[in-house]
Amino acid sequence: MAAIEPHLETVVIEDVLTRAAAAPRTVRRLAEYLVAHPQSLTGGPTSTVPALHRLAEHLAVAGARQIGPRHPVCVGCGQSRAPHLRTGDGWLCSSCHGRILRPCHGCGELRRAYARAPAGPLCQSCTNRQRQRVRDTTVTSTIATAIRAVYAPGLTDEVLAGIIQAVAPRPLDRRLLATQIEAVPAVLDPAPLPLSRLILTLVGTSAAGLPRLICSGCGADAGPDGHASSTGVDCGPCARACPGCTRSYRKPGERLCSRCRRDRHRHRGTCTICQHTDQILDAHGRCHHCRTRGERRCVDCGEPATPMRDIDGVGVCDQCALRRTLDRILPEQTSAPLRQLRQAILAAEPGATRAWLTRPRAATILGDLHHGRLECSHTALDTQPPGRDLEHLRALLVAAAALPADPHRLIDRLAEELTGAVSDCGEPDRRVLRSWIRWRLLARLRNAADIGAELTAPIYHARATVGQVTAFVTGLHGAGRALATCQQADLDGFFAAAPSTGSHIRPFLTWAQQRRHLPRTLHLPPSRRGSPAAPADAEHRWGIARRLVHDDTLDTSDRVAAALVVLYAQPISRIVTLTSVDVHTLDGAVTVALGPDRLELPEPFATLITRLPHRRRHGVAAHLPSPWLFPSARAGSHATPGAVSARLQRLGIQPRAMRQAALIQLAAEIPPAMLAGLLGIHPTTAVKWTKLGGGNWTTYAATRSRRPEP
Repeated sequence: MAAIEPHLETVVIEDVLTRAAAAPRTVRRLAEYLVAHPQSLTGGPTSTVPALHRLAEHLAVAGARQIGPRHPVCVGCGQSRAPHLRTGDGWLCSSCHGRILRPCHGCGELRRAYARAPAGPLCQSCTNRQRQRVRDTTVTSTIATAIRAVYAPGLTDEVLAGIIQAVAPRPLDRRLLATQIEAVPAVLDPAPLPLSRLILTLVGTSAAGLPRLICSGCGADAGPDGHASSTGVDCGPCARACPGCTRSYRKPGERLCSRCRRDRHRHRGTCTICQHTDQILDAHGRCHHCRTRGERRCVDCGEPATPMRDIDGVGVCDQCALRRTLDRILPEQTSAPLRQLRQAILAAEPGATRAWLTRPRAATILGDLHHGRLECSHTALDTQPPGRDLEHLRALLVAAAALPADPHRLIDRLAEELTGAVSDCGEPDRRVLRSWIRWRLLARLRNAADIGAELTAPIYHARATVGQVTAFVTGLHGAGRALATCQQADLDGFFAAAPSTGSHIRPFLTWAQQRRHLPRTLHLPPSRRGSPAAPADAEHRWGIARRLVHDDTLDTSDRVAAALVVLYAQPISRIVTLTSVDVHTLDGAVTVALGPDRLELPEPFATLITRLPHRRRHGVAAHLPSPWLFPSARAGSHATPGAVSARLQRLGIQPRAMRQAALIQLAAEIPPAMLAGLLGIHPTTAVKWTKLGGGNWTTYAATRSRRPEP
């Protein structure tokens, strides 16, 4: 340590070593580890060895410059994080380990492991149920021991368990009974409900020495034919059972039960409308809910409505309440550009849409657009305070054709945002960053906008890139250096601390070296390609394919997206950008354009893809025109690859492994040129996968030429 940190005194290092590893055995093991791994203090992870990590933390506090705490790179997310579990490929962090789905030993479903039993992992629900069973067993055993010790020593465990379950069916009742039975007086007046039921049940057994129960009606001894309820204990003459709620009432002359307040001549049963069991029914066999719902009708449409909404002092249904609320903000006689948006709002789910309309921001902007106080243009909307609600409303207006789609406006606003993001960097690096943003980053976005490309993912990537570049330059300034005086240690330290985000800044570093803003003597680390993934097993892949064919309970969008991955090796980033133009039907055959050539889909996927887009939410955006087969909740946008990938993983499908397995199988059966045209991959990529799959198409042309003409 003294050789690595020469500026630290020996006394300081010895003090740090004493505090980090006090036991001689720990010091000896630490010395053996450092001899075997000499680079662990400066380059390797330290958190894999607890004593080494404590030592690095103490040295960093003491002023060490080269030695510091470092975490290993997680093989799941690629970030440098604290280790949680070691696998065959490396270390996993706690987040990635928690996201692994395993078959639960209790329910058999694919869930996150919450606890580990001797037979296998358990999910959180099964763990809670198992703990509840253990608590119930303990409470029942405590109650049975107390009953056997005080009243009935001759009763068996099975008989006592049945009695306890009958008098205290709920876990809360059993816990109350365990508390009440500890100290029981000779006479119970008033008697707690679980304990009084237990005593009345033990009267008919061989129990002796039971306390006396006092009737709450006449004050006499309740006796063996007493009845216990929530209102107290009644003797035989005083107890009357209500046919509606099966509880006792004390005044035989009254027609209404003192508990349920219903006519005692009404009976309980299954409702003829909602089919709910154990309901108090009227003369027509209806429960209270169905009878009330049939009596309430909307004032506007006259249809039965439950629940009713109070609008202007009258009761209306949810749909009419939405119409009345919208009439105040955007009436029916609105301008033509806003008429389509009004129709989409009325067709959306009424509850959530009305809650959105009642927000002051949305109501104010829509009202100003209708009355002409605010011009329906992007320039006028830019004068409003920014926020997610404003962008949501802007997307709705664009999808409803009330506003023109202007991708260059998004790029202009992004330019202002990124220019402000690098304002904290000092000169002259600030000018370098702004020049790079203007002439390299934004120029590519403007070229993509000119050809009509989708800009959602590129804009997100541009924000992430500028954030990482700003962090790198700020770190250089904190160390007293700039881009022109950057050293190799600065680059290596940044890439080692965040290997997953280092790929964001490499294009900037290459650009800066080409323009001599960064020393050309520096060696840039290679681009990160991500951790390799093994292809899925062939049997597992075909099992998932059979499930996609026959399981009609799966969501339509999920079945189509999974089929394109599992059967046709399509990446998620390309699947989410498919539009209705890519799907074509001719003479009963359904084809989809994944590349230059059209691919014919078999059933049932041919029928399923024609049903897309399939909206899971019934918001306003779902009722506006959208070209995407996989739309998102935001109007005019497609779903993100991360969202679709997460849905497939919940179905037990790993997109990357499945795609590789499909590519290997298809490359072995289809010539590379045809494969590239059907799947939309580069011919060089098709040749590479053909070699991996063991396909040999060198004699394909000669074999075809020797075949006889049909």
